[in-house]
Amino acid sequence: MSHLRSSFSLILCGVLTLTTACIPYTVGSTAQTVPVGEQVRTTTAGFVIGGGSDLRDSIGASGRTNVPMSDVEVRWGLTDHSDLGLRIPGASGLVLNYKTRRQGAAHPDSAGFATMIGGGVVNWAQHAFLEGALIWSGARTGSTVRYGGLKVMHTLPIASGALTDTPTIGGFFGFRIGDGETTISPELGVYYDRSATGIRTGSIVVVPAVTLRGISFPQRIFGWF
Repeated sequence: MSHLRSSFSLILCGVLTLTTACIPYTVGSTAQTVPVGEQVRTTTAGFVIGGGSDLRDSIGASGRTNVPMSDVEVRWGLTDHSDLGLRIPGASGLVLNYKTRRQGAAHPDSAGFATMIGGGVVNWAQHAFLEGALIWSGARTGSTVRYGGLKVMHTLPIASGALTDTPTIGGFFGFRIGDGETTISPELGVYYDRSATGIRTGSIVVVPAVTLRGISFPQRIFGWF
């Protein structure tokens, strides 16, 4: 029976790896936090290039090894320098994260520095999930705010037969375009992410994504919503 459970977990993880990314690679926000008492909802969509094979194969003509990803998140402002986020990565997990602005004025257009820590479950509760990030952002220039940082993530098996993985670490850079209730944030991340399943041979993935606030992605924009 234990062998059967192990085989099922391996198959499930493989299927998830080939269909949708199950950990939240993207940040999708600047170092600023949500104002006290307010709520912000965002949706993110993109691809994990190299998620299904070696990175060099993924950027070839076929592009068949690129893994689609989609997340939704709600953030609540707690204090003038902190907020709390609830994120659903790949429709297969639940992650809570807490962001604290360490430097910068409490204004969405101000430069700042923040830290973020979080945890939850991913891969249909096969794994516990831990994350930490350092986020820098500049002052607004025109209608654009630049942001970037470093992020570390790790999954720990909590279900029988779940695979053991190594930490994922990398950096990201993006722009918040727009202000008020409607913003668009294109972001690019590069991560070292060893494949626990052995499905892909490379350990480097590139993650281009877009996070939307105040608007939604058109249905089936990538053919997989």
